[in-house]
Order: sequence, then structure tokens, then C-alpha cells
Amino acid sequence: MKSNPESRVRNFRKAAKGLEFVQTTQQGMILTDRGEEYVAGGDYEMQPWNVTASQADTLIDLLYEKPFYFDLTYNLVALLDSVFELSKNSHPVPRDQIEDWYTSKVGKRDNWVSGPGQALFDGSAHILTNLGLSRASINNFI
Repeated sequence: MKSNPESRVRNFRKAAKGLEFVQTTQQGMILTDRGEEYVAGGDYEMQPWNVTASQADTLIDLLYEKPFYFDLTYNLVALLDSVFELSKNSHPVPRDQIEDWYTSKVGKRDNWVSGPGQALFDGSAHILTNLGLSRASINNFI
């Protein structure tokens, strides 16, 4: 499937607004204090596409402050909580157990579609790994 640049830009804008990195004004979009903090913490020469420790701290602070504020933050907290709850019984936690528990937790058990649902799950797992909050392999969560 070919990537749609306009759709990607819309998704980035939605995420930036939801994470309180930008706000919309009559002049357009501007960085908020949190957005400036995130941008300032980046290493755009050495690792432009990776989240630095400083940027991870900015995002983790938002997860602590407003875990249910935006669907992305809620999905991250729900996945992290799923890993935590299931790790009480087994470690590492098998991916299929996490997916099953997570879909119930976010209220998607009955309408989980493998394509979009899997992309949401995989994206959330990738973000948690980049933030240093979890590690995911192909079959397990650590």
C-alpha cells in the first residue's frame, strides 16, 4: 500500500495538537511551551527520527499529567498497564495475551480489525519502547 503524504501530515498535526505541542491561532499553528521543550530536546543531526532521553521525559511527563486527555496518551497508558498487569503471571508476557487484554481494556474487543487495530497496537508498542517504558520483541513484551 502506498503512503498518502496528506494523510500522514494530518496524523502528525492531530498528534501534535493532542500532545499539546502546538496550538492553532489565526496566524496558523504555533509551538506551545511543551512543544518548544520537545523540539529543544531533539538531536536532529545525530538521530533525527529517534526520540532522545529529553524528548522521552517530555512525553512521559504528559502521560503522568494527562493520561486520558487524548486518544494517543490513553492508548499508551492502556498498553503499559496491560503489560504491567499480565507480567504478574508471566515474564516476558506473550504478545497474544497482551493483544487480547489490551483490546478489552480499550473497548475494542468486538470491533478489532486486524489492519487498523494491529497498526494502533504496533505503533503504541513502538512508542513505549522509544520512551524506554517497555520493550517489545516479535512475540513478547518485557
